[in-house]
Amino acid sequence: MIKQVLVPEEYNFIVTPKEIDELIENMSSIVARGINIAIQQENIQ
Repeated sequence: MIKQVLVPEEYNFIVTPKEIDELIENMSSIVARGINIAIQQENIQ
């Protein structure tokens, strides 16, 4: 019962600063570009 009170399953939220959204968006773009470059170079060779 203590675990249910301390860690409610219905409300698992994490509060983060606004800048984290922009950082994640930028990082996802970098990772996507890296994957695209790696795949394209693999097809060329």
